[in-house]
Formats: sequence, C-alpha cells, structure tokens
Amino acid sequence: DEVEMQERAVRERQERLKKRQELIVESLAGLRGDIFEDIEAVLEGVQRGGRRFERSITTLRKEWEEEVEELITDAKADVDLAVHDIEEALAEQREEWRQSVALFNN
Repeated sequence: DEVEMQERAVRERQERLKKRQELIVESLAGLRGDIFEDIEAVLEGVQRGGRRFERSITTLRKEWEEEVEELITDAKADVDLAVHDIEEALAEQREEWRQSVALFNN
C-alpha cells in the first residue's frame, strides 16, 4: 500500500511536471512569436524610414538642381544683358567716332 502511494505520488509529480513543461513550451513559443513580430515590425519601420529618407534625398536633390538651374539661367540673362549694354556702348562710340571723323574731314 505504501509503495502504491509512492508510485501514485511519483506519477502525479511527473504529470504536473509534464504539464508545466507543456505550459513553458507554449509560453516560449508565444514569446518567440512575439519577438519575431517585434523584429519584423522594426525591420519594416527601418525599410519605410529608408524609403522616406531616400525620397527626401531625391526631393532635396531635385530642389537643389532646380535652384542651380535657376541661378544659371539668371546668370546667363545677366551676362546677355551686360553683353547687350556693351554692344550698345560700342555702337554709340563708333557713331560718335564717325561723326567726329566726318566733322574733321569737312
């Protein structure tokens, strides 16, 4: 009778231990799943952030290129205006020179 009680107690402990092991395995599986979900969420966030960063850099580059293009266009316009002013001044000087030569020859 004593032996049966000890055997029963051992079986009950083994069953409790087995149930605890199953609970621990389930808990670890859930924890593993949660950790993988967290890792995936972080990776997705990094990828989204990378894409946003890339778009931002692309936008900045486009804006800078537009600004540089505008500066170059403005500079060309200024140069064209300066060339026109110089050509006008030269034309006026030529005309004055011709008039002076004409007065001198008369």
